[in-house]
Amino acid sequence: MNAATTSKYSSDSDSESEANINRKRFKNMQRRETRPQQYRVEWENLYKAWLKPVKDNPLRARCITCNTDFQADITVIKNHGKGVKHMKLVKGLASNQPKIDSSFFKKNEAQDQVSQAEIKVAAFISEHNLSMKLSDHLVPLMKNMFPDSRIAKDMQMGRTKCTGIIKNVLGKCCFEELVEELRYKRFSFLIDESTDISSVKNMCVCVRYFSSKCQKVVTRFFSLVQCFSGKNADEANTGATAEVIYNKLIAVFTSSGLPLENIIGFGSDGCNTMFGSKNSVVTRLELNFPGIVIQKCICHSLHLCASEACKVLPRHCEDLARNIFSFFKHSSKRQAQLLEFQEFCQVEPHKILRPSQTRWFSLLMVVNRIIEQWIIHYSYILPSSGLDIDY
Repeated sequence: MNAATTSKYSSDSDSESEANINRKRFKNMQRRETRPQQYRVEWENLYKAWLKPVKDNPLRARCITCNTDFQADITVIKNHGKGVKHMKLVKGLASNQPKIDSSFFKKNEAQDQVSQAEIKVAAFISEHNLSMKLSDHLVPLMKNMFPDSRIAKDMQMGRTKCTGIIKNVLGKCCFEELVEELRYKRFSFLIDESTDISSVKNMCVCVRYFSSKCQKVVTRFFSLVQCFSGKNADEANTGATAEVIYNKLIAVFTSSGLPLENIIGFGSDGCNTMFGSKNSVVTRLELNFPGIVIQKCICHSLHLCASEACKVLPRHCEDLARNIFSFFKHSSKRQAQLLEFQEFCQVEPHKILRPSQTRWFSLLMVVNRIIEQWIIHYSYILPSSGLDIDY
Protein backbone atom coordinates (compact mmCIF):
# COMPACT_ATOMS: atom_id res chain seq x y z
CA MET A 1 0.00 0.00 0.00
CA ASN A 2 1.49 3.34 -1.06
CA ALA A 3 1.34 6.68 0.71
CA ALA A 4 -1.55 7.96 -1.42
CA THR A 5 -3.75 5.02 -0.50
CA THR A 6 -2.92 5.41 3.21
CA SER A 7 -3.75 9.07 3.15
CA LYS A 8 -7.03 8.27 1.38
CA TYR A 9 -8.08 5.76 4.04
CA SER A 10 -7.10 8.09 6.88
CA SER A 11 -9.09 10.93 5.35
CA ASP A 12 -12.14 8.63 4.96
CA SER A 13 -11.91 7.50 8.62
CA ASP A 14 -11.55 11.10 9.79
CA SER A 15 -14.60 12.16 7.83
CA GLU A 16 -16.57 9.19 9.16
CA SER A 17 -15.65 9.98 12.82
CA GLU A 18 -16.55 13.61 12.25
CA ALA A 19 -19.93 12.54 10.87
CA ASN A 20 -20.57 10.38 13.96
CA ILE A 21 -19.71 13.29 16.22
CA ASN A 22 -22.09 15.57 14.34
CA ARG A 23 -24.82 12.91 14.51
CA LYS A 24 -24.43 12.60 18.30
CA ARG A 25 -24.52 16.38 18.68
CA PHE A 26 -27.72 16.53 16.66
CA LYS A 27 -29.32 13.83 18.84
CA ASN A 28 -28.29 15.68 22.00
CA MET A 29 -29.80 18.87 20.64
CA GLN A 30 -33.02 17.00 19.90
CA ARG A 31 -33.08 15.62 23.45
CA ARG A 32 -32.60 19.05 24.94
CA GLU A 33 -35.46 20.47 22.90
CA THR A 34 -37.87 17.71 24.03
CA ARG A 35 -40.68 19.17 26.12
CA PRO A 36 -41.64 17.45 29.38
CA GLN A 37 -44.80 15.37 29.19
CA GLN A 38 -47.79 16.67 31.15
CA TYR A 39 -50.53 14.57 32.74
CA ARG A 40 -53.33 13.52 30.39
CA VAL A 41 -56.82 12.73 31.60
CA GLU A 42 -57.20 10.11 28.84
CA TRP A 43 -54.78 7.84 30.72
CA GLU A 44 -57.37 7.38 33.47
CA ASN A 45 -59.52 5.37 31.04
CA LEU A 46 -56.76 2.73 30.93
CA TYR A 47 -55.77 2.89 34.60
CA LYS A 48 -58.85 4.42 36.23
CA ALA A 49 -58.62 2.12 39.26
CA TRP A 50 -55.46 3.69 40.62
CA LEU A 51 -54.14 6.55 38.45
CA LYS A 52 -54.82 10.14 39.54
CA PRO A 53 -53.18 13.53 38.84
CA VAL A 54 -50.99 15.32 41.39
CA LYS A 55 -52.48 18.56 42.62
CA ASP A 56 -50.64 21.74 41.53
CA ASN A 57 -48.09 19.72 39.52
CA PRO A 58 -49.17 18.72 35.98
CA LEU A 59 -45.83 16.97 35.32
CA ARG A 60 -46.47 14.27 37.97
CA ALA A 61 -48.94 11.39 38.25
CA ARG A 62 -50.05 9.53 41.38
CA CYS A 63 -50.94 5.95 42.23
CA ILE A 64 -53.58 5.95 44.98
CA THR A 65 -53.05 2.24 45.61
CA CYS A 66 -49.31 2.55 46.39
CA ASN A 67 -49.66 6.12 47.73
CA THR A 68 -46.75 7.35 45.62
CA ASP A 69 -46.22 9.74 42.71
CA PHE A 70 -43.94 9.59 39.66
CA GLN A 71 -43.26 11.28 36.31
CA ALA A 72 -46.30 11.81 34.09
CA ASP A 73 -45.06 9.63 31.25
CA ILE A 74 -46.98 6.74 29.70
CA THR A 75 -43.93 4.46 29.77
CA VAL A 76 -43.31 5.17 33.47
CA ILE A 77 -47.00 4.55 34.20
CA LYS A 78 -46.99 1.20 32.36
CA ASN A 79 -43.84 0.06 34.19
CA HIS A 80 -45.35 1.04 37.54
CA GLY A 81 -48.51 -0.94 36.77
CA LYS A 82 -46.38 -4.03 36.10
CA GLY A 83 -44.34 -3.62 39.31
CA VAL A 84 -44.32 -6.35 41.97
CA LYS A 85 -45.29 -4.03 44.82
CA HIS A 86 -48.19 -2.56 42.87
CA MET A 87 -49.51 -5.97 41.81
CA LYS A 88 -49.44 -7.26 45.40
CA LEU A 89 -51.39 -4.27 46.69
CA VAL A 90 -53.96 -4.56 43.91
CA LYS A 91 -54.50 -8.26 44.67
CA GLY A 92 -54.80 -7.51 48.39
CA LEU A 93 -57.47 -4.87 47.80
CA ALA A 94 -59.36 -7.21 45.50
CA SER A 95 -59.42 -9.96 48.14
CA ASN A 96 -60.64 -7.55 50.87
CA GLN A 97 -63.32 -5.98 48.69
CA PRO A 98 -66.82 -7.00 49.81
CA LYS A 99 -69.02 -8.98 47.52
CA ILE A 100 -71.52 -7.11 45.36
CA ASP A 101 -74.52 -8.82 46.95
CA SER A 102 -73.55 -7.60 50.43
CA SER A 103 -74.52 -4.02 49.52
CA PHE A 104 -78.14 -5.09 48.90
CA PHE A 105 -78.69 -6.32 52.46
CA LYS A 106 -78.87 -4.40 55.73
CA LYS A 107 -76.57 -5.06 58.64
CA ASN A 108 -77.64 -7.92 60.80
CA GLU A 109 -78.80 -7.45 64.35
CA ALA A 110 -75.43 -8.31 65.89
CA GLN A 111 -73.65 -5.56 63.97
CA ASP A 112 -76.33 -3.08 64.99
CA GLN A 113 -75.83 -3.98 68.65
CA VAL A 114 -72.08 -3.46 68.35
CA SER A 115 -72.61 -0.07 66.67
CA GLN A 116 -75.05 0.97 69.40
CA ALA A 117 -72.53 -0.02 72.08
CA GLU A 118 -69.79 2.04 70.42
CA ILE A 119 -72.09 5.04 70.13
CA LYS A 120 -73.07 4.77 73.82
CA VAL A 121 -69.43 4.63 74.91
CA ALA A 122 -68.64 7.69 72.76
CA ALA A 123 -71.67 9.51 74.21
CA PHE A 124 -70.51 8.68 77.75
CA ILE A 125 -67.04 10.12 77.03
CA SER A 126 -68.55 13.25 75.50
CA GLU A 127 -71.16 13.80 78.24
CA HIS A 128 -68.61 13.67 81.06
CA ASN A 129 -66.00 15.70 79.14
CA LEU A 130 -63.41 12.91 79.19
CA SER A 131 -60.37 12.60 76.96
CA MET A 132 -60.80 10.90 73.58
CA LYS A 133 -57.67 8.88 74.34
CA LEU A 134 -59.66 7.07 77.00
CA SER A 135 -61.32 4.96 74.30
CA ASP A 136 -57.91 3.43 73.43
CA HIS A 137 -57.90 1.75 76.84
CA LEU A 138 -61.61 1.54 77.72
CA VAL A 139 -62.65 -0.79 74.89
CA PRO A 140 -59.81 -3.32 75.53
CA LEU A 141 -60.69 -3.16 79.24
CA MET A 142 -64.33 -4.01 78.47
CA LYS A 143 -63.20 -6.97 76.35
CA ASN A 144 -61.07 -8.20 79.23
CA MET A 145 -63.83 -7.74 81.82
CA PHE A 146 -66.56 -9.36 79.72
CA PRO A 147 -64.87 -12.20 77.79
CA ASP A 148 -68.22 -14.00 77.35
CA SER A 149 -69.87 -10.94 75.73
CA ARG A 150 -70.09 -11.14 71.97
CA ILE A 151 -70.80 -7.39 71.70
CA ALA A 152 -67.73 -6.42 73.73
CA LYS A 153 -65.61 -8.85 71.70
CA ASP A 154 -66.63 -7.26 68.38
CA MET A 155 -66.21 -3.64 69.49
CA GLN A 156 -63.41 -1.83 67.66
CA MET A 157 -63.12 1.82 68.67
CA GLY A 158 -60.03 3.94 69.35
CA ARG A 159 -59.67 7.66 69.80
CA THR A 160 -59.90 8.39 66.07
CA LYS A 161 -63.16 6.52 65.64
CA CYS A 162 -64.50 7.91 68.91
CA THR A 163 -63.79 11.45 67.75
CA GLY A 164 -65.48 10.74 64.41
CA ILE A 165 -68.59 9.33 66.12
CA ILE A 166 -68.90 12.33 68.44
CA LYS A 167 -68.38 14.91 65.70
CA ASN A 168 -70.13 13.30 62.73
CA VAL A 169 -72.84 11.20 64.39
CA LEU A 170 -73.78 12.43 67.87
CA GLY A 171 -73.03 16.09 67.24
CA LYS A 172 -74.88 16.32 63.96
CA CYS A 173 -77.82 14.26 65.24
CA CYS A 174 -78.27 16.42 68.35
CA PHE A 175 -77.93 19.60 66.31
CA GLU A 176 -80.51 18.45 63.79
CA GLU A 177 -82.94 17.56 66.58
CA LEU A 178 -82.41 20.97 68.19
CA VAL A 179 -82.95 22.81 64.90
CA GLU A 180 -86.09 20.79 64.18
CA GLU A 181 -87.51 21.68 67.60
CA LEU A 182 -86.65 25.38 67.31
CA ARG A 183 -88.16 25.61 63.85
CA TYR A 184 -91.66 25.64 65.37
CA LYS A 185 -90.97 27.42 68.69
CA ARG A 186 -90.10 30.85 69.98
CA PHE A 187 -86.66 31.09 71.53
CA SER A 188 -84.12 33.49 72.97
CA PHE A 189 -80.39 33.34 72.44
CA LEU A 190 -77.42 34.22 74.61
CA ILE A 191 -73.89 34.97 73.40
CA ASP A 192 -70.47 35.54 74.89
CA GLU A 193 -67.05 36.02 73.32
CA SER A 194 -63.76 34.47 74.31
CA THR A 195 -60.23 34.08 72.95
CA ASP A 196 -58.89 30.53 73.11
CA ILE A 197 -55.31 29.42 73.70
CA SER A 198 -54.53 29.64 69.97
CA SER A 199 -55.53 33.37 69.90
CA VAL A 200 -58.69 32.72 67.88
CA LYS A 201 -61.68 34.92 68.71
CA ASN A 202 -64.75 32.69 69.19
CA MET A 203 -68.35 33.45 70.08
CA CYS A 204 -70.51 30.91 71.92
CA VAL A 205 -74.22 30.92 71.02
CA CYS A 206 -76.76 29.28 73.35
CA VAL A 207 -80.53 29.14 72.88
CA ARG A 208 -83.21 29.10 75.57
CA TYR A 209 -86.71 27.77 74.97
CA PHE A 210 -89.50 25.68 76.48
CA SER A 211 -88.84 22.01 75.87
CA SER A 212 -91.90 19.86 75.26
CA LYS A 213 -89.89 16.77 76.15
CA CYS A 214 -88.59 18.07 79.49
CA GLN A 215 -91.66 20.23 80.20
CA LYS A 216 -89.52 23.14 81.36
CA VAL A 217 -87.40 26.00 80.06
CA VAL A 218 -83.98 24.70 79.04
CA THR A 219 -80.74 26.24 77.76
CA ARG A 220 -78.91 24.40 75.01
CA PHE A 221 -75.60 25.00 73.24
CA PHE A 222 -76.26 25.95 69.62
CA SER A 223 -73.01 26.89 67.87
CA LEU A 224 -69.45 28.14 68.28
CA VAL A 225 -68.81 30.93 65.80
CA GLN A 226 -65.30 32.08 64.89
CA CYS A 227 -65.28 35.86 64.75
CA PHE A 228 -61.79 36.07 63.31
CA SER A 229 -58.39 34.46 63.65
CA GLY A 230 -54.90 35.90 63.78
CA LYS A 231 -54.11 34.41 60.36
CA ASN A 232 -56.62 36.67 58.58
CA ALA A 233 -55.17 40.19 58.69
CA ASP A 234 -58.23 41.91 57.18
CA GLU A 235 -60.68 40.43 59.69
CA ALA A 236 -58.26 41.03 62.55
CA ASN A 237 -57.93 44.70 61.59
CA THR A 238 -61.71 45.03 61.48
CA GLY A 239 -62.03 43.34 64.88
CA ALA A 240 -65.09 41.98 66.67
CA THR A 241 -67.26 45.01 65.99
CA ALA A 242 -71.00 45.13 66.52
CA GLU A 243 -71.63 44.81 62.79
CA VAL A 244 -69.40 41.72 62.50
CA ILE A 245 -71.01 40.04 65.52
CA TYR A 246 -74.54 40.78 64.31
CA ASN A 247 -73.86 39.48 60.79
CA LYS A 248 -72.29 36.32 62.21
CA LEU A 249 -75.34 35.70 64.41
CA ILE A 250 -77.84 36.15 61.60
CA ALA A 251 -75.76 33.89 59.33
CA VAL A 252 -75.74 31.12 61.98
CA PHE A 253 -79.55 31.04 62.23
CA THR A 254 -80.29 31.46 58.52
CA SER A 255 -77.79 28.77 57.48
CA SER A 256 -79.51 26.36 59.88
CA GLY A 257 -82.91 27.01 58.30
CA LEU A 258 -84.45 28.66 61.38
CA PRO A 259 -87.08 31.38 60.79
CA LEU A 260 -85.82 34.65 62.23
CA GLU A 261 -89.31 35.63 63.38
CA ASN A 262 -89.02 32.96 66.12
CA ILE A 263 -86.42 35.07 67.95
CA ILE A 264 -88.01 36.83 70.93
CA GLY A 265 -85.11 37.55 73.31
CA PHE A 266 -81.41 38.35 73.56
CA GLY A 267 -78.93 38.29 76.44
CA SER A 268 -75.22 38.99 76.87
CA ASP A 269 -72.77 40.93 78.98
CA GLY A 270 -73.15 44.70 79.18
CA CYS A 271 -70.17 45.93 77.17
CA ASN A 272 -70.59 48.82 74.74
CA THR A 273 -70.29 46.56 71.71
CA MET A 274 -73.37 44.66 72.87
CA PHE A 275 -75.48 47.24 74.72
CA GLY A 276 -74.23 50.62 73.50
CA SER A 277 -76.84 53.24 72.75
CA LYS A 278 -75.47 53.71 69.22
CA ASN A 279 -74.12 51.24 66.66
CA SER A 280 -74.29 48.14 68.87
CA VAL A 281 -75.69 44.63 68.54
CA VAL A 282 -78.76 45.61 70.58
CA THR A 283 -79.59 48.62 68.39
CA ARG A 284 -79.47 46.40 65.29
CA LEU A 285 -81.67 43.77 66.94
CA GLU A 286 -84.23 46.34 68.03
CA LEU A 287 -84.27 47.79 64.52
CA ASN A 288 -84.75 44.46 62.73
CA PHE A 289 -86.75 42.60 65.42
CA PRO A 290 -89.32 45.00 66.91
CA GLY A 291 -90.54 43.92 70.34
CA ILE A 292 -87.52 41.73 71.14
CA VAL A 293 -86.75 41.36 74.87
CA ILE A 294 -83.26 42.57 75.75
CA GLN A 295 -81.63 41.40 78.99
CA LYS A 296 -78.15 42.01 80.35
CA CYS A 297 -76.35 39.20 82.14
CA ILE A 298 -77.42 39.33 85.79
CA CYS A 299 -74.19 37.75 86.97
CA HIS A 300 -72.11 40.45 85.28
CA SER A 301 -74.33 43.19 86.71
CA LEU A 302 -74.17 41.77 90.24
CA HIS A 303 -70.41 41.42 89.95
CA LEU A 304 -70.03 45.07 88.96
CA CYS A 305 -72.25 46.13 91.88
CA ALA A 306 -70.32 43.94 94.34
CA SER A 307 -66.98 45.20 93.01
CA GLU A 308 -68.01 48.83 93.50
CA ALA A 309 -69.34 48.05 96.99
CA CYS A 310 -66.14 46.27 97.98
CA LYS A 311 -64.12 49.38 97.16
CA VAL A 312 -65.57 50.96 100.31
CA LEU A 313 -64.29 48.08 102.47
CA PRO A 314 -60.65 48.01 103.58
CA ARG A 315 -58.35 46.28 101.14
CA HIS A 316 -56.28 44.45 103.78
CA CYS A 317 -59.17 42.06 104.56
CA GLU A 318 -58.86 40.46 101.14
CA ASP A 319 -55.07 40.65 101.35
CA LEU A 320 -55.20 38.66 104.59
CA ALA A 321 -57.12 35.84 102.86
CA ARG A 322 -54.58 35.75 100.01
CA ASN A 323 -51.58 35.85 102.34
CA ILE A 324 -52.88 32.97 104.44
CA PHE A 325 -53.18 30.80 101.34
CA SER A 326 -49.74 31.87 100.07
CA PHE A 327 -48.18 30.93 103.43
CA PHE A 328 -49.07 27.25 102.85
CA LYS A 329 -49.04 27.16 99.05
CA HIS A 330 -45.66 25.55 98.31
CA SER A 331 -44.58 24.24 101.73
CA SER A 332 -45.31 20.60 102.52
CA LYS A 333 -43.76 21.11 105.99
CA ARG A 334 -46.24 23.86 106.89
CA GLN A 335 -49.14 21.83 105.55
CA ALA A 336 -48.10 18.89 107.74
CA GLN A 337 -47.84 21.18 110.77
CA LEU A 338 -51.27 22.59 109.96
CA LEU A 339 -52.77 19.10 109.90
CA GLU A 340 -51.12 18.28 113.21
CA PHE A 341 -52.46 21.46 114.82
CA GLN A 342 -55.96 20.78 113.46
CA GLU A 343 -55.95 17.38 115.12
CA PHE A 344 -54.73 18.92 118.36
CA CYS A 345 -57.48 21.58 118.36
CA GLN A 346 -60.09 19.02 117.19
CA VAL A 347 -60.95 21.07 114.11
CA GLU A 348 -62.04 19.63 110.77
CA PRO A 349 -58.91 18.91 108.65
CA HIS A 350 -59.91 21.19 105.80
CA LYS A 351 -57.48 22.82 103.40
CA ILE A 352 -56.92 26.55 103.08
CA LEU A 353 -58.78 27.83 100.04
CA ARG A 354 -57.44 30.20 97.42
CA PRO A 355 -59.28 33.42 96.45
CA SER A 356 -59.73 33.35 92.68
CA GLN A 357 -59.85 36.40 90.44
CA THR A 358 -62.20 34.88 87.88
CA ARG A 359 -64.54 32.89 90.12
CA TRP A 360 -66.55 35.69 91.63
CA PHE A 361 -68.08 33.80 94.54
CA SER A 362 -64.89 32.04 95.60
CA LEU A 363 -64.10 34.77 98.15
CA LEU A 364 -67.20 33.86 100.18
CA MET A 365 -66.02 30.24 100.52
CA VAL A 366 -62.54 31.47 101.50
CA VAL A 367 -63.96 33.71 104.26
CA ASN A 368 -66.17 30.92 105.57
CA ARG A 369 -63.18 28.57 105.71
CA ILE A 370 -61.09 31.15 107.60
CA ILE A 371 -63.90 31.63 110.13
CA GLU A 372 -64.21 27.85 110.54
CA GLN A 373 -60.46 27.53 111.16
CA TRP A 374 -60.08 30.80 113.05
CA ILE A 375 -58.70 29.27 116.26
CA ILE A 376 -55.82 27.84 114.22
CA HIS A 377 -55.28 31.08 112.30
CA TYR A 378 -55.21 33.16 115.48
CA SER A 379 -53.15 30.78 117.63
CA TYR A 380 -50.70 29.23 115.15
CA ILE A 381 -50.73 30.48 111.57
CA LEU A 382 -50.69 34.25 112.04
CA PRO A 383 -48.06 34.40 114.85
CA SER A 384 -45.71 31.97 113.04
CA SER A 385 -46.12 33.66 109.66
CA GLY A 386 -45.64 37.21 110.89
CA LEU A 387 -48.88 38.40 109.28
CA ASP A 388 -50.58 41.41 110.83
CA ILE A 389 -53.78 40.36 112.67
CA ASP A 390 -54.73 43.74 114.16
CA TYR A 391 -57.55 44.24 111.70
